[in-house]
Amino acid sequence: MHRAIDSPVLRRVALGALMVMVTAAIVYSPWAKRSGAHINPAVTWAFFRLGKIAPRDAVLSTIAQFIGAVLAPLSGMSMNPDRSFCSDFVRQAWPAIWLYFVAPVAVALLAAEVYW
Repeated sequence: MHRAIDSPVLRRVALGALMVMVTAAIVYSPWAKRSGAHINPAVTWAFFRLGKIAPRDAVLSTIAQFIGAVLAPLSGMSMNPDRSFCSDFVRQAWPAIWLYFVAPVAVALLAAEVYW
């Protein structure tokens, strides 16, 4: 993408748009309708809070997402705490890792509370 788009701002806009489209495709896919589209541990724990999944399933889903993140740390950025942790773990650098754990989970739990 660096060769195709010179502007760093336009690259970020293009990457953000691509991430939104991929996320939407995942959420609306038949697989997501079956699984609940748990593409982020924050979503899993919000579903747990709503009583939609068992504690054991929430833990196993979170562990599986971390394992998956360890197997493809290609970009060094993410929307998921598991993906961010694993990229940082591989390179042993931890810039703002707390934000990836606190913000998505807090917002997902807040959304669950508003839903109730």
